[in-house]
Amino acid sequence: ECRERGGDGLRGHRRDALLALADEGLELAPHTVTHPLLRNATAETARYEIAESARWVAESTGREPFAFAYPGGSHKPETRTVLADEGLQLAFTTCRGTNRPGDDSFDPLRIRRFNVGQATSLAVLRAEMRPEFRHLNRLWPLRETS
Repeated sequence: ECRERGGDGLRGHRRDALLALADEGLELAPHTVTHPLLRNATAETARYEIAESARWVAESTGREPFAFAYPGGSHKPETRTVLADEGLQLAFTTCRGTNRPGDDSFDPLRIRRFNVGQATSLAVLRAEMRPEFRHLNRLWPLRETS
């Protein structure tokens, strides 16, 4: 289970800086236009936010996006339907943990992840990615937002 996270993401990045990263090979992924928590959004609002942000990425980079990042990790089953309708194949939550393609619980529109920052050591990252660490992830007070 996981909880939503606050809106402390990449708001300060300018268009030129993002496009420079894309030119260097970084794959940009849509993240909505106005950063709403999608579990609270109507289907119409979610569709607009997802489609418009995907359109911006495609027009700006010349590449169709294949992945999406949920603002604050927030989503619901209807949101995943919209993503699939828009041709997005992967979506990242804020749920900590590893993903096991082929496992019955694996859903490419609910990818778990680790937050890696400047203070994250290689030793900590290696430990978090070990299979036995997934049990420790359950100790955090996290709640699924689907």
